[in-house]
Amino acid sequence: MLCADSWLAYKTTLVTCMGVFSIAFLQMSFKSGRPFWDVAEITSNGHCLFDFSGPSQAAFTMTFFYPYLIIMFLFKYCRNPNRIVNWLLIGVLLIFWADMYVYSVINGLNYIYQLALGQLVGFCYLVTALIFDNEVHRYCLRTGFSMRSSRARKFYLFFFCLGMFVLFIVYYYSLEATWTMP
Repeated sequence: MLCADSWLAYKTTLVTCMGVFSIAFLQMSFKSGRPFWDVAEITSNGHCLFDFSGPSQAAFTMTFFYPYLIIMFLFKYCRNPNRIVNWLLIGVLLIFWADMYVYSVINGLNYIYQLALGQLVGFCYLVTALIFDNEVHRYCLRTGFSMRSSRARKFYLFFFCLGMFVLFIVYYYSLEATWTMP
């Protein structure tokens, strides 16, 4: 779907990357461990992930990214939406949600509350992105496709993301006892 329209691909990527960045920030803030870290009897069956797990990034992606794609590409910007295809994709998404829960819990990668929290954050972010869709639409048109102002806006966006990354690192190391790099 992301290959169909360059503007929608740019918009979806921009919104999703900001959401993933916020999930990474929340993971570093909560520092919630994985079940196979906390309990010696639980094994990860070779699926070892080294980041913090709460809120779950997989649950966020399943709750935000795929529904956002379905809503944008198949409901909002499609001229003739096919109801059968739309309901089929929603059904496949529900099956993937159930599979994600089973996979994460059986392999000891996430607790159920971490998955639920990831889905809650993803749902809230989805609603926020849909509410502010017109503003994001205008910003993406000015940033990505207006040759006159796109360079300046891309640099502003780059430096904003770079500044957020620096604040993220300072925040993380302020929570640690030492400031040494690993």
